[in-house]
Amino acid sequence: MNILISVGCNRYDNLTPLNGAERDGEAIFERLTGPSAMYDATRSRFLRSPSILELRECFKQVFSQNPLVDVFTFFFAGHSGVNKGGSFYLFLRDSDSEIPSATAFPIGELFEIINERVPRQVNIVIDACQSGGSSFDLHHLIKPDLVGSADSTRITFLAACTAWELASETDNGGNLTTEILKCLDG
Repeated sequence: MNILISVGCNRYDNLTPLNGAERDGEAIFERLTGPSAMYDATRSRFLRSPSILELRECFKQVFSQNPLVDVFTFFFAGHSGVNKGGSFYLFLRDSDSEIPSATAFPIGELFEIINERVPRQVNIVIDACQSGGSSFDLHHLIKPDLVGSADSTRITFLAACTAWELASETDNGGNLTTEILKCLDG
């Protein structure tokens, strides 16, 4: 079974709002769960400007209702950043960039969820500023005892920019998402 969680976050309580992140998340969801797509539309989820608790609840529901996931894809469009300690966070509606460790979703937590479920293939796409900073937290994902074994999860990771760069958006949405949609549409 193939499952997608797509998140687009435009609205923020403590950060500058965005214009196209929700549209990007919804477009990715529609393309990947449509009639000829390979993701199960009834088991996959699209979240529009969720809180951190809503995202965690989504992971809980998706993985408790679908214990055997073959391919898992996580897409995020919104604000993100690297904190002073060098960890990468996804900023959700109720996040505060001044205290991300207490208010934002750490990418390491996503990696730990993946390790618990061990899907055959994992795809992570982050269309957000400093998204390359997610590589700082790979130690949460890589299990030394499984590296190179047949039981290890295959991971594809696509970030919009490096840990020190800003992602950008146009009237059509995030630049990374726009290019992905072009590829999906042929």
